Amino acid sequence: MFNARADTSSTPPYYIRSCLRQASPCSDWIEVLDLDLQHLPEAECICEFGVFEAQTIDHITRQLPHRSVFGFDSLAGLPQDWRPDFGAGAFSSHLPKVEPNVAFHEFACARTLCHGYLAYNRNHEQVAIRVTA
Repeated sequence: MFNARADTSSTPPYYIRSCLRQASPCSDWIEVLDLDLQHLPEAECICEFGVFEAQTIDHITRQLPHRSVFGFDSLAGLPQDWRPDFGAGAFSSHLPKVEPNVAFHEFACARTLCHGYLAYNRNHEQVAIRVTA
């Protein structure tokens, strides 16, 4: 049953203010990524899905050169039209040049994640995942 009396502690503005109280303002995506990387536990494995031209994964490996990073991309681009100016094949690429601590996997999405990555990396309890999709 709908309760017409609003609970101010659960309204969106209150919730947002309480959750973002310790948030750090960032001016661009690099600052957001750097902030994430500063708080990344050592035990976590780092994965990026949607590597494209490797700009983000290169930044991660420069910030964390002692860590292994796994990059996944089909390199085929979008499988279908997405929106104007981003039709099927947009974001297609060739295998990007990446740092030595990057293991790159061409993938068919979830199938590769389950069978490829997890088969080789069962020792990680936590995984940091960045999806560019």
